[in-house]
Amino acid sequence: MRYLVLLFFIISFTQAGSVSQEKKLYADAKEFLNQKEYQKAYDAFHDLFKQNLEDPNINFYLGRSAYMLQKYELAISSYERVLMVDENSMRSKLEIAKCYYALKDYKKAKEIFLEVVKGNLPISVQQNINMYLKTIESQTKRNFVTGSLVVGANYDTNIYDRASNDIFTIPGIIDNITNQPISVKNTTSDASGYSHQEALTLNHLYRFEKDGYYIKDNIVVFNKQFFKHHDRDIQMVEYSPALAVVYNKSKIMVDYALLFDNIWLAGDSYIKLYGIYPKLKYIYATDTIMSAGLKYARKKFDKSVDKDRDSNVGFIEFNIDYIYSDTTMLTLYTQLYNEKKVGGSLTNIDNTMFNLALSTSYRYNRFLNIVPKIQWFKKDYDEVDSFYLKKQKDNEFQFLLNTSYRYKKDMSFNLSYMYMKHESNIVSWNFDKHSITANLILLF
Repeated sequence: MRYLVLLFFIISFTQAGSVSQEKKLYADAKEFLNQKEYQKAYDAFHDLFKQNLEDPNINFYLGRSAYMLQKYELAISSYERVLMVDENSMRSKLEIAKCYYALKDYKKAKEIFLEVVKGNLPISVQQNINMYLKTIESQTKRNFVTGSLVVGANYDTNIYDRASNDIFTIPGIIDNITNQPISVKNTTSDASGYSHQEALTLNHLYRFEKDGYYIKDNIVVFNKQFFKHHDRDIQMVEYSPALAVVYNKSKIMVDYALLFDNIWLAGDSYIKLYGIYPKLKYIYATDTIMSAGLKYARKKFDKSVDKDRDSNVGFIEFNIDYIYSDTTMLTLYTQLYNEKKVGGSLTNIDNTMFNLALSTSYRYNRFLNIVPKIQWFKKDYDEVDSFYLKKQKDNEFQFLLNTSYRYKKDMSFNLSYMYMKHESNIVSWNFDKHSITANLILLF
């Protein structure tokens, strides 16, 4: 009898020691998890799992550790073992949905999220699930359409770009009587004018099921009409389709784009432009974004009298945006442009132009944004002007001050001022002007 009692106490003591050791291992494993030592936590819970395959707590934390290590399939298996013991474990179902979301199996994730959200959950958990569902909706949506409508008015002090000089001396034409270059009077109208202008942009994006591939369709419609000088009215329609591809974990985005433009002047079709326009955007750092573009296109004039002006145009552009602070962004833009005539004898077609612009966007508060900008153009023509007997060289300076006030999330007011001074070694191209524009901008 004494031996039986002694054996009973030995067995009881051994079992108690085993339980005590298991509790310590469990506590250590949870501590690893709390300290974010996920690999140690996973190994510890896995050792406990091998001793007790059906324990729901061990399986739950094993799944949690696997999730934090991005071993999502293993995590799902662990959570499913919890459901075998407790099929109503909403927490385990929620964690399974999060695993499927991380695996980008949005269909399964959505099904489980919708099941879980029907339960009696804390408001914070319901809000978290709704955020996942909203993100899944945006991730699985294929077609996106955005756009803007701009309605405004403009005042221009020199709508015909009238030269500053009233008399031009033209050395290429000699007076037969005086045997001297002739002088002509500047007959360009010295007119200022008011106009109204409207612009509509439509942007369509189609996302393929394969990550990183998109189809873009961008349409711009512009109309500017003067209240008196209708010979300066201008309309434009631009259509640019593109295949967009994302590279290097979304750091590089390339639009393999085409371009089609049609411009009307004074109500008549004036110029058509069509070509290629690939663009690249590179997220260099969280505060620095670089972009570049290359355009090559044919410019065709619609009227037969202008056919000698048909040309091929191309340019390379580069832009860098640097976020200096929460309120300030600096932008540098450069462009090298070249135009070559297709045929004909006109000497004022072939040219090379360089453009440099620097702007600062300053967010005064959450409603008001101020953007000063300076811009310089240098254009050199390749051929000698037949009237002035020299190659034309132009420089243009612009100062722009743009302010925008966001009245609502999708509505803002814009007021801008521009001063332009155009200088040239051909006196008939020396002019300056001021321009003020006010716009209402609606986003949709």
